[in-house]
Amino acid sequence: MREGITIVVPIYNAFEVTLACLDSVVRHTAGAYRLLLLDDASSDPRMWPALCRAAAEHPQVEALRNPRNLGYTATINRGCELAGGDDVVLLNSDAEVSPGWLDKLRATAASRLRVATVTPLSNAAGAFSVPRRHRVNPLPPGMSVEEMARLVEACSERLYPEVPTGNGFCLLVRRRALDEVGLFDAAAFPRGVGEENDFCMRARARGFVHLIDDATFVFHHRSASLTWRKRWLLLRARWYLRRRYPSYERLVAAWLADDPVDGLRRRLLRELERRAAP
Repeated sequence: MREGITIVVPIYNAFEVTLACLDSVVRHTAGAYRLLLLDDASSDPRMWPALCRAAAEHPQVEALRNPRNLGYTATINRGCELAGGDDVVLLNSDAEVSPGWLDKLRATAASRLRVATVTPLSNAAGAFSVPRRHRVNPLPPGMSVEEMARLVEACSERLYPEVPTGNGFCLLVRRRALDEVGLFDAAAFPRGVGEENDFCMRARARGFVHLIDDATFVFHHRSASLTWRKRWLLLRARWYLRRRYPSYERLVAAWLADDPVDGLRRRLLRELERRAAP
């Protein structure tokens, strides 16, 4: 029997992009699933009523609100616990999914033994970004998220490559991995920077692998600029990761030097250039 799946969306303000995220999930997700909306005590007074309306309109949607602001990592841990025995997809509220996304992520997770996580490609997700890595890639003029997703899928060879760590903007996590490895470290990584890397390294130590679904594209509304707070969180996370996992940066550097997504990126760039030509 196929395992159940719970999509966990941690939410704090960002009203417009959050509603766009929820709309994309409802429109583009087939089959049985549970969508768990966790409001981390948003200060925007519009947010909680809107989440309640979404739950009332769609039977697969459940909205819950933290009594106080717990932070990103404690909120996703709550979602993982509330998911019971289900596999979990952690989905940022500033992401927009595309048709067939969940079925494709689940197929990737089932493609090998001991898979802990699966991450899709995106326009803005660091090493998972296309067509250019480590960039915030805007959609080409006139191209929708759905059209970009179709193009990525057409360019993909479905390699489902292994990667040292996933990316938390959209991360499928198998229940078996959660049960064996434990939840995310909310004490060391409270604000959603580094917690997935730490989890993935713990999972690697137990013999799990992490895969990229190179046929799935999820749009990410990510800013190209870094605030001082985000810079500080990144430095803090790197310090913890270096201290806990001396091999972490070497593993990532070796993977980046022979990036298995580069072939797809070249094909995608050629197709985008062809379409843009007069």
